[in-house]
Amino acid sequence: MNTFKEVFSQYLSAPICDSVAEGKIKDIKINKEKRILDVYATFDKLVSAEDIFVTQRLIKTSTMQFSAVSIHPVFDSSLFDVEYFKELVEFLKVETPSLNGTLNDAKLYRKDNVLTVKLAHGGLSLLMAKNFTVLFQDILKRMFSLSFEIDYSGMTEIDGDSDEYIEQINSVQKKIDRKKLEELSQLYEFEEKSETNSVSTPKIIEKRVGEYALPQIIPESVRPLYGRVTKGKIIPIEKIAYDTGRATIWGDIFALEWKETKSGDKNIITFDITDYTSSITVKVFNNKNECKVLENLKKGSAIICSGDVEFDKYAGEIVLNARSISTVDKVKVGDNAPKKRVELHLHTNMSQMDAVTDAGILVRRAYEFGHPAIAITDHGVAQAFPDAMNAAEDINRDENKIKVIYGVEAYFMDDLVESVDGNSEVNLD
Repeated sequence: MNTFKEVFSQYLSAPICDSVAEGKIKDIKINKEKRILDVYATFDKLVSAEDIFVTQRLIKTSTMQFSAVSIHPVFDSSLFDVEYFKELVEFLKVETPSLNGTLNDAKLYRKDNVLTVKLAHGGLSLLMAKNFTVLFQDILKRMFSLSFEIDYSGMTEIDGDSDEYIEQINSVQKKIDRKKLEELSQLYEFEEKSETNSVSTPKIIEKRVGEYALPQIIPESVRPLYGRVTKGKIIPIEKIAYDTGRATIWGDIFALEWKETKSGDKNIITFDITDYTSSITVKVFNNKNECKVLENLKKGSAIICSGDVEFDKYAGEIVLNARSISTVDKVKVGDNAPKKRVELHLHTNMSQMDAVTDAGILVRRAYEFGHPAIAITDHGVAQAFPDAMNAAEDINRDENKIKVIYGVEAYFMDDLVESVDGNSEVNLD
């Protein structure tokens, strides 16, 4: 049998982690239509769930262009160890994301043919509702070819009046105070409401420094667009994890895709958004009529989403399945100088290795800042001129509000002296 390293290395941009590289591939199944890959492999040693997930992402982003990749590890039954329980839980969370944090701090004990799951935070009734016993037995059978009876102990349910529950609450509160989670989730700071105005005004910022280093939104500007009114405290995307469950986030859209189901009556819409702490994919799956309100969203739109964080087996990563989406305004950086400057040295995305922003965006930003003019000075090229011209014409429809100065960083050669000096048998042609 060939190993992962032998089969996939030639297609990957990075090496496969050592724990997975020597795994022996038993079978490969490919859904050509949906570009879904399933790999069944045996391993001589236990492999962490994280190493499996990293390898899945690595293969998915390879030149083979798979939409989803799943690796199904198989181990010899002699390798089974109760300490591997936390890894099994991670695999199960992928298959059943709603398990969330029910098994946090749980431990596994073995006695003969019985495995006992000792719970630390209650939730046995939830596990039973999710059919966890069958799921756990199934993954043990698939991965280790072992069959066990499953029992439960520890704090199976929490009594609100019990000493254990009160102790847990106090412990959690201490952690909250220590880590200042309240401050972490409060990303935005606004001026207090005045008596004459019920809408608070965002602070005017001139530079993105300190607490304003990252873009921020204006909560009072939220406009419901899809689903119910978006509720919940906004958390940073970097805090999203497999077991987050329901979450509310905001972000700028930097990529979006619309797909139609085979039946033709529904849309699958994916938004890639970033709040500049991290990025995530937001998915909407609904009837075409319900999705129509989302047609005005585009790259650059700022949105607030509320929904369920789940692992998408087709995308091979966690996504947020949106239940509601609202548009929102962002706090903008302004120029409060009484006498405005004019930028005379500006590079656009046409200056290779020196800038990435489109000329039209830069012209519009200069206008928003109140600048009367702006100069384009790219490296030896004039390709940005049309975009800058179109942006200025769009702004100056009614009156001249901004002037574009068309320039270039030119490169000169002294034609009064020899350009090439020296001896060579090689022809310059």
